[in-house]
Amino acid sequence: MYILDLPDGISLMNGSVDNIYGNQDYVFVSDHMPESDEEFRIWSNIMWAKEPSQYSPLKDIEYKGKKYQKMTGLYTNRTHLWTEFTYGDVSSGDLKVTNKVSGNAADKTKEFTYTVTLSDKTINGKYGEMEFKNGVSIFKLRDNESKEAIGLPANVEYEIIESDNEEYQVTSSNSTGKIEANQIITVEFTNIKNLKPTQIPDLDPMPIPDEEANIVDTNKPINPSTIPNKEEINQNTIDKLPNTGRSNFI
Repeated sequence: MYILDLPDGISLMNGSVDNIYGNQDYVFVSDHMPESDEEFRIWSNIMWAKEPSQYSPLKDIEYKGKKYQKMTGLYTNRTHLWTEFTYGDVSSGDLKVTNKVSGNAADKTKEFTYTVTLSDKTINGKYGEMEFKNGVSIFKLRDNESKEAIGLPANVEYEIIESDNEEYQVTSSNSTGKIEANQIITVEFTNIKNLKPTQIPDLDPMPIPDEEANIVDTNKPINPSTIPNKEEINQNTIDKLPNTGRSNFI
């Protein structure tokens, strides 16, 4: 059994600092951002047998009229064991993934699947709203939803892939990169689906009849020269017409 000394503001979530056992995981909780110079110390006073054989002092049967029982004992030794470690680099950053759906044919209740993969495969557990297993977190988002991982180690590389997006045009920003200390990296995905209208072929416009052109003004003489495919009529032509005693009209 070991005893754990913790810096101020840091406590043990799943155990007592006075009872630390081997082969057991413990969770530390801090009410502030730990600093790199904070030290953790584990110690114990160990007692063990110096010699395997017992000793038995000579009994004093009577002392001032009183009798005493026989005493036995064991040679022992005692030592103080301890170890300490300093909290390492605590620089960290956050990673936020957002999802938007748009378009006249988009289903805004549809769920899109996101896979966040980190280069550090030892990252496990819950970081903010994302839960990682061996550096991978998988979750689903609808329109205008988001998830944020808080406190990821700085300089860890990430890659985010969206799936279940068939028939959607996908745009994204910052889908790959590196966690930056004390920064929030926002990765935006937009899923677009539009229905194209039916194309109507272009037709040549039908000519509109010129009604005024079809109106005959009876008050105006007809000019024979305007009649197509007719021989132009002039005075010489009239003179050549046979005289039958009747009037000839064209």
